[in-house]
Amino acid sequence: MVLLEGSIAQFLNCENLNFSNINVYQNTINQQSKGTFYLLTINKMTLNDSNFYNNSLIENGYGGGLYIEKSYDITIQNTSFYNCYSQIGAGVFALTIQQFNIINCQFFQNHAYDQAAGLSLESITQFKLENTIIKDNIANFQAGGLKQVNLIGVIYKNVTISHNQAYQIGGLMIMASINGYLENISINNNQAVSTIEGGLYMDQTQNFTIINSEAKNNLAILNGGFCWINGCYDIFFINVNFYNNTALHNIGGVGLIMQTFNILFENCTFEKGSGFRSGGLSFKSCSNSIISNSTFIYNFSTNMGAAVDMEGGGVFSTSCYSLTSQSSSYMNNMAQVYGGAYFILKTDLIQIIDQNTLQGNIVLENFLSEGGAIYGDSIKTFYLQQNKIKFNQSYSKGGAILLKSSFNIFLEKNIFESNNVFYIREHSRNKKDSNTYISQGGSIFILVDQYDLNRNEVETKLYINENQFFNNSACAGSSLFIEQQDDSILEIKIFYNNEIEKDQVDVGLIRYIGPFKDKIGKQLQNQVITKNINYIVQEQVVVYEYITNERRISQTSYQYGLCLSGTVLREGGEFQCLKCEDHGICEGGYGFNYPKKHYWRSSKDSHEYIYCEDEPELCLGNDECKEGYKGPLCQQCDFKNGYNQSQISTCQKCPASSSSITKIIIMHLQISYLVKPDDLSIPDIIQGFSTGLANPGKAVSLPLICFQAQDATKKTHTQYVNQLSFGYLYIEFKPQSYYWEIITMAMKGLEKLEYFKIID
Repeated sequence: MVLLEGSIAQFLNCENLNFSNINVYQNTINQQSKGTFYLLTINKMTLNDSNFYNNSLIENGYGGGLYIEKSYDITIQNTSFYNCYSQIGAGVFALTIQQFNIINCQFFQNHAYDQAAGLSLESITQFKLENTIIKDNIANFQAGGLKQVNLIGVIYKNVTISHNQAYQIGGLMIMASINGYLENISINNNQAVSTIEGGLYMDQTQNFTIINSEAKNNLAILNGGFCWINGCYDIFFINVNFYNNTALHNIGGVGLIMQTFNILFENCTFEKGSGFRSGGLSFKSCSNSIISNSTFIYNFSTNMGAAVDMEGGGVFSTSCYSLTSQSSSYMNNMAQVYGGAYFILKTDLIQIIDQNTLQGNIVLENFLSEGGAIYGDSIKTFYLQQNKIKFNQSYSKGGAILLKSSFNIFLEKNIFESNNVFYIREHSRNKKDSNTYISQGGSIFILVDQYDLNRNEVETKLYINENQFFNNSACAGSSLFIEQQDDSILEIKIFYNNEIEKDQVDVGLIRYIGPFKDKIGKQLQNQVITKNINYIVQEQVVVYEYITNERRISQTSYQYGLCLSGTVLREGGEFQCLKCEDHGICEGGYGFNYPKKHYWRSSKDSHEYIYCEDEPELCLGNDECKEGYKGPLCQQCDFKNGYNQSQISTCQKCPASSSSITKIIIMHLQISYLVKPDDLSIPDIIQGFSTGLANPGKAVSLPLICFQAQDATKKTHTQYVNQLSFGYLYIEFKPQSYYWEIITMAMKGLEKLEYFKIID
């Protein structure tokens, strides 16, 4: 049927209407009209088991299928609206109704030239939508699925809103509504093909709860892949699964939330959301935002804040914006530049407290990346308490956390484990040249600046206590790095009982650079419990001085680079490296500076290289002596490693202990044969043995010297020491006891032989 004007059926000022099993289809109205099926001022109506399909209002029409206005107690159930066309509300248009129920209905493939392709609802009190599917509807402008404005008392149960499409707001649009309860709702696969919000838009709405629901695969070209919530109060998401929602070119893969007070996400899951800025949630100018017992996993941002993006805006003195996260998990989220999990700007209060887990969050590898888990700038008060922060990573600064220009920072009772910035663990520091990238703050990087982003003067106060740091790594400051700018104020209010174990670092488990190194360094020193003695020397626990070859990059910055090969900076911290000293080799970077071949120096801290004039071949360069030598100009024998001076004044390796003992016993037997007293009776077996060894040329002096040195050090074999000291005089004055002392010494030597293998 084709009508030039009006509706095919109109009902005005009626009561107790009951429509059942009607079919309204293939109607086209060419002039402006209100509904193919028109109802006005109806008191109680039921529409059952009916179908509205292929109906069209060509020009500026409302309600391609059904139009209802100024009515009371309306129920539509078991009815389908399919392939209807109009300007607004292609399926159903409802205005000014009390007690409106839609139950077990379907809205498929309706098309609005302007907005609300499925349903348009306005000024309704007590509305229920139950067991209904709104799918494959298209609006040329906004609200592909459903639009509701100025509703009071809203209940959605078991509703599916999917595969709808609009220029903006692909799925569900809720405006200026109060008291809503949405349970078991599926908002999936909706698209805003040009601008904002793929699934849900809420504006100026109060006291709405969405519970036990899901939001999957929604897409917005710009902001709010699933939702955009603006200017709302008391919005609660409980046990909602957000999966694979995307803001393709801008903010909030899951949602953009602006100027909203008291919003809660509890027991929610945010997975595989993506956006240019924040793949998860993005908060702007919000207050009392709470995330509780929720999980953010595998969210991605091509810029910053893969899981949560929080920006307060305004001035701290006139605005108070806050976010609290408690008992939630942020795992394996990834951002391109800043904040793998959190990106926070200009916010009054951030509380990440009570057993949150931030694990495996990453800022991708590029030289600008900062804050593997959390990036915060210009925060008035920041609490990080009783959390586990593990395996987070950025390339440049703050493997887990980076905080800039913030006022009150509380880091208490957290566990920081295996967080890192770019660092090559297998290379020792002296192998790192001038091209080494100086990454800073394996777990935490704090920048203390004079002004925040709002140009407020900053006075930073740190409260850092009872944290555990384990196996974190960085080039500098594996656990904590603090950089302070000139004219800024830093107070370390509390710093105690922070434990560090098994960190790996080139310079300092904790490192400070800035204008107050002595003051800050002393406050940090001796306040760290370290179990890192197997990894770095004790002096490297807290470092607040520049070390050799560290060169400041400018007068206005305390950041630093490393000297090039062939140059050196002895003390570090100057602005220009110097040419390497004569007769020295300077590797640059953190490499050693050492003497050339045939030169020696008194210690590795010395830069005075001395020519080894007497025996230059003993000085090998690189602070090394020829094997067996040590000491000034490599002139001493290295007795500690088993070398001693031979008869020709060279340092030779001492024989094994068993060999020395054997040779010394033989030498004494040789002596006994040569000077045997006449009145001493020696057993025949010993005399025969002595005769067989009587050749004095068999006595070897080097084992004797080595054995003397070894045993004298241990204060043993006093007889032998005496005999060696007095020579033949000892034998002459004590002939009767000499041979028995030989026997005694031999027995002691044989005892030693039980512990050594005879090798020569």
